[in-house]
Amino acid sequence: MNAIHGEFVRLFATRLPLWTLLGAVCTGSITGLLALIGPENSTTPMPGIDTAEGAGLVVGLGALMLFVPALIGTVAITSEYRHRTIGATFLAVPRRGRVLGAKLAVYTMLGLLYGVVASVRRA
Repeated sequence: MNAIHGEFVRLFATRLPLWTLLGAVCTGSITGLLALIGPENSTTPMPGIDTAEGAGLVVGLGALMLFVPALIGTVAITSEYRHRTIGATFLAVPRRGRVLGAKLAVYTMLGLLYGVVASVRRA
């Protein structure tokens, strides 16, 4: 439990949650804006939203958000090596499995929050 608390403290001491949620809001807003304006009104006319190609285009913009969970997972592991805090982490919790389990639990919660925000913005 202390390892999970430590990961929460470490996570919210950085700007990662803010940038993650900002990315979800911006990308969801771009998708929603394109759906609202209509792809057929763009400079180079795209298929209308009422066609299968146009709907696929708007829904496919959600693929832009797929890189963010990968970024979150990468930052979860590499940030401690970058800031040289991994030594203190393993001194506090000497079992790597517990450290990685705590990271998995905390960053899963951040990923779920990201997914909820991205879904609400697109709905």
